[in-house]
Amino acid sequence: MGGCADHVIEWRYETTDEIAGPTALLEGLIRRGGCDGEELAAYQFAPGEEPGARPPALESGAYAFEIEARDASCRPIGRGCTEITFPTDQESLFVTVTPLDPAEAARCAPDRCDRGRCRPP
Repeated sequence: MGGCADHVIEWRYETTDEIAGPTALLEGLIRRGGCDGEELAAYQFAPGEEPGARPPALESGAYAFEIEARDASCRPIGRGCTEITFPTDQESLFVTVTPLDPAEAARCAPDRCDRGRCRPP
């Protein structure tokens, strides 16, 4: 799903049982520099679906692949992040999504939330 030039890395995730049931939407983020770095790309998809878009080719350097799980009210309930440096021979990247404690505020107002996805104002 992501990678450097011609090298493609498969990006996988798993959630804990505690958040798997209430997860309505997943957002995959690619960040430059690490888990606190600049957001380069974001993909939203329902559990069990593919993101539907192929991430951009990434130049040499440090990156992070993050997954955020949201419930049906657009509230983040879990997050996981894995860092990687390109170039690499690694063929897959695994992100474990764990519960947020405490849970965060919803990403948008209730009237803009549709099954975890925020509609534009």
